[in-house]
Amino acid sequence: MNAIFSPRVIGALALYLTLPIIVSLMAFAQLASAQAYAMPRPTPTPHAARVAAQKARAESFYRTGLGMFSASRYADAATNFQLALELVPNNADWRNALGLTFTRLNRDEDALREYHRAIALDARHADAQYNLGALYHARGESDRAVDAYRAALDAKPDFALAHNNLGTLYAERGELERATREFESVITLDPKSALGYFNLGLVLARQNQVAPARAAFNQVIALEPNGEFAPRARAQLDQLK
Repeated sequence: MNAIFSPRVIGALALYLTLPIIVSLMAFAQLASAQAYAMPRPTPTPHAARVAAQKARAESFYRTGLGMFSASRYADAATNFQLALELVPNNADWRNALGLTFTRLNRDEDALREYHRAIALDARHADAQYNLGALYHARGESDRAVDAYRAALDAKPDFALAHNNLGTLYAERGELERATREFESVITLDPKSALGYFNLGLVLARQNQVAPARAAFNQVIALEPNGEFAPRARAQLDQLK
């Protein structure tokens, strides 16, 4: 029986690395109406004004970088993220974004450096931990990948993709009971996850749990009859007859 996990199923970097699309825009409150006795706002000091202007420039570079990333212009995205970080170096989200961009550019060592910098700034940065784990996973460094995925889940227990990738890594190592628990977590968190049911079916089939495996593959087809996993699920069902 063929129960090989495809690159997409195991959480290929191009598919499952996450980028938090969160831009901290500066908000300016205005009074709804003038009041005679309203306290005047203090005039910003020159230093405060420079800091605010620098932050605004950095956020502009970051937003431009997000646009470039979305357009798959990764080299341009990296340039803009780096310009943002030159102005505001201690932003964990931006470090993670730059790391992800380096990953897309196949600059693994640079990506690892940025993920570690993001985590140094925020040890519970789930996205950076996840991205670090996914990169280690792709490089075959499974112990480090497990540690990073677990750190992501410690920070964000409902991180379904981290459960999926951790389950896949366990499956690759032959730790099928652990893999099963992770894929069960995926479908508990996201009952409509065809990916979760498909992976669960694969590990159940490898444990000769035929009836539960068939149920999982049938659920894939029920959820997404025309989806990408449906043909694979049907093929697995044929092999389980």
